[in-house]
Amino acid sequence: MKLFKFFGSSKVNKAEEFIQEMGDEITQSNLQSTIEKGLAECWNELREQIDSEELYSVGVYCGNLGFGDLTFTANTVQGLREKVSRCRADDYYKDKTEEELSLSSKWNAADWKYHDNILSDHLDKASNILSDLTERMYSFEENDGEYELQEDVYDPGHELIYQSIISAITNFKSELSVKDEVVVGMFCGDASYDFLLQKSILVNKPVAIKLILKDLHRLGGIYKMNFLKDDYSYYN
Repeated sequence: MKLFKFFGSSKVNKAEEFIQEMGDEITQSNLQSTIEKGLAECWNELREQIDSEELYSVGVYCGNLGFGDLTFTANTVQGLREKVSRCRADDYYKDKTEEELSLSSKWNAADWKYHDNILSDHLDKASNILSDLTERMYSFEENDGEYELQEDVYDPGHELIYQSIISAITNFKSELSVKDEVVVGMFCGDASYDFLLQKSILVNKPVAIKLILKDLHRLGGIYKMNFLKDDYSYYN
């Protein structure tokens, strides 16, 4: 499948060349293996920190889809309970039920107990690589609308980044000794729940995806809305 539409314009070729160069840089920089090493060193420290707590999710967190930063994140059942207890002690959340507080925080990595509290030189290095790549991607020169930045640059550029991160997480997961129900994935602060599921499906077994879907359906019932646009009936 071709990534680019043909407009008979050298500007489209320029975009295609940029994406090719970006892919070459990702390979030459060893981005995937750098993320894998970062995850491994964070995982070793996490195991000491959580002790006997029950892990339910672990992975990398991107503050936004621009990928200026990668951090290690994880949470446990006990960590989620602690978060809910803190919220219930705050008058700001007095109108929220325990279930609502739990479901709202469960898949929001920024709320997690072990979010961004384990440092990694390798993840810092990966963050620097991604910051440089995305800065150049977002400053790509637009000229008279002869190509579409989203379709010709942003989408294929992000897809290359996703592939590297997901491949690193997949290899990392193969080394873990965790239950199939533990979600190992890529979490983005401003991404949709569909994004979470689409990327999680690439790494995890159906049992883990079903657990996420169950939580999102329950949360949707509380707010009387559907948080998902795509069809996940296969997992029901």
